Amino acid sequence: MKKCAKQILFWMTALFVLLQAGALAKAKESYTVPKAAYEVTIKATDAIVAHNPRKAIQNEMDQAAKRSGYTKIILKGKFVLNGRLYIQSNTILDATDATITTSLEQSALLANGAQKERETTGGYALTKNIWILGGVWDGGDLAKKKNKSNNMTICHATNVRIIGAKFQNNYGSHFLEICGVDDALVQDCDFVGDSRANGQDKLALQMDIAYTNHMPSGYKGDKTINKNVRILANKFNSGGKGYSYFPYCIGINTEYTKENLWVKNLKIEENTFYHVGKNGMGVLIKGVDGYSISSNTFSSPEGNAIHVLRTKNGVIDGNKVTSCGADSVFIHESTVKTVNKNTITSGKADGIHMDSSTVKTMNNNTIKSCKGYGINVLKGSVTKAQNNVLSGNKKGNTNGVKNTTTAQKTKTVNAKSIKLNLAKATLGVGETLKLTATVSPSNTTNKKVTYSSSNKAVASVSSAGKITARKTGTAKITAKTANGKKAVFAVTVKKAPSKIALKKTKIQLKVKGIYTVQVKLPAKTASYKLTYKTSNKAVATVNSKGKITAKKKGKAIITVTTFNGKKAQIQVVVK
Repeated sequence: MKKCAKQILFWMTALFVLLQAGALAKAKESYTVPKAAYEVTIKATDAIVAHNPRKAIQNEMDQAAKRSGYTKIILKGKFVLNGRLYIQSNTILDATDATITTSLEQSALLANGAQKERETTGGYALTKNIWILGGVWDGGDLAKKKNKSNNMTICHATNVRIIGAKFQNNYGSHFLEICGVDDALVQDCDFVGDSRANGQDKLALQMDIAYTNHMPSGYKGDKTINKNVRILANKFNSGGKGYSYFPYCIGINTEYTKENLWVKNLKIEENTFYHVGKNGMGVLIKGVDGYSISSNTFSSPEGNAIHVLRTKNGVIDGNKVTSCGADSVFIHESTVKTVNKNTITSGKADGIHMDSSTVKTMNNNTIKSCKGYGINVLKGSVTKAQNNVLSGNKKGNTNGVKNTTTAQKTKTVNAKSIKLNLAKATLGVGETLKLTATVSPSNTTNKKVTYSSSNKAVASVSSAGKITARKTGTAKITAKTANGKKAVFAVTVKKAPSKIALKKTKIQLKVKGIYTVQVKLPAKTASYKLTYKTSNKAVATVNSKGKITAKKKGKAIITVTTFNGKKAQIQVVVK
């Protein structure tokens, strides 16, 4: 019985590892945009629309709430709004070919729900089934702004999809705020552009509980939590250092855990953070129960790449952080299930810093060249820490946790042989040919191969093994491993053919009959590469070696072409 139980445990563990690996590899969601019962296109250049773009779009949005089925509104061109848009339920807003900006003294562009219902409708009942596809959502000229506002706000809603949108320029608030929403996907969006958002509460993408103290203006504060929100494969602060960055990229900066209010089931995966402002953070979450911060990439963040505070049941796996200006991963007063397979290099503080927290497994992380500790645990514990590769961390590899593995020297495995895919060939002047080298054994440490030619004037070879025939003559191409193992290829170069002829120009075959094309080139010329093409695959096919196979009755023309474009044809009649 004990043996059986151990086997069951082994296979369950193996299955869990595979599922985790699959989850990391496939974070992006596939989706199908619903079919619309009604569709309308609004062009910014139309005279009526140009007079009042906001009114033209809003009229269609208002009608969507009255129709059965989805309404699809397609925007084309640049729309300058004189008021915020209010998107209704069952609306597909396709702004793929549009820019939406504003003439207001604030950056407000779009919110959800009928204006008169927003203050009285809470829970997830204000709107449902909203799709926002693409578009540049531009908060406008910030020098002319006076009042704080979000570019886009979605509250008290369910089934929200924001796909492929670009957010830029915001005065004093957020590009996108999601508040009291169930089932939201933000995917393939770009959050970039100038920001007059200074201070800890300024996040590019904000996800808070619908609490009266900090609700967006006009929405009901009834303590509705966010749940089932996925932030996948987006880009943050990618615009270059000419921009005033959002100091915080993704986050929840208020929490009400003392009231037992927890954000539920949050995914932040496969996002790329090009910059995190000074004293800011790439991901900051508070008061979340059940989350995955996984497979994200952080390039030189000035603040924490990841900071979690008073959270539980979290996964922080497979993230890559380079040159972080603070602790790369900061875990504070939290309970985390896994911190696995993260790669952290050249941080200015600790690689992973824990304070008053517990982590069940901290395995297979690679943490190198940090100025603090590789792993630093204060007032907390890690149940299992193993196979972490830790090296060159200035204060030490670990503090407060035992790790079973630190950096290990890689065992050197030298090449025993090298083999080329070809031993010799005859080329025409100007012809190219790619060599492929196989180094054995397969676990050779250094598989680098260098190539050289005995006569570069006749045939040169690139570092990747591409041979170019230069002039007539012979040469030997040598492929060499790092430890001196060699393989030699003999090349003969002749003139390029001035024409091409075939032994037969017309043949007859029965169905399933076979014939191989025989090529004639002028004396002292060559074309190693010959291409074959049929005019009618249903009648006769031809392979790369000139083998013709008759398929059914009819006629077909097989064309043979040399490397330098000389052609000849053979007619095939299948009876």
